[in-house]
Amino acid sequence: PFAIGARVTVSAGDRSQTREVSADGPGPFSASDPQLLFGLGSATQLDTLEIRWPGGRTEIFNDLCSHCTIRIEAPAP
Repeated sequence: PFAIGARVTVSAGDRSQTREVSADGPGPFSASDPQLLFGLGSATQLDTLEIRWPGGRTEIFNDLCSHCTIRIEAPAP
């Protein structure tokens, strides 16, 4: 339900970062937040946001606001 296993890569200028949606938390009775946060410094725009879904599908979004909350839902199987 929270896209567990999806790998998200964002690129802004010469910076690129990748995070993976995980169900792991810091302790034995915790779970991680499904939100992914990226630190992009003073960049005002994401050049690309790429999502590799667990089923193998890839989606790419271009020219997104870097200081915005972006909600993307997993595609239907």
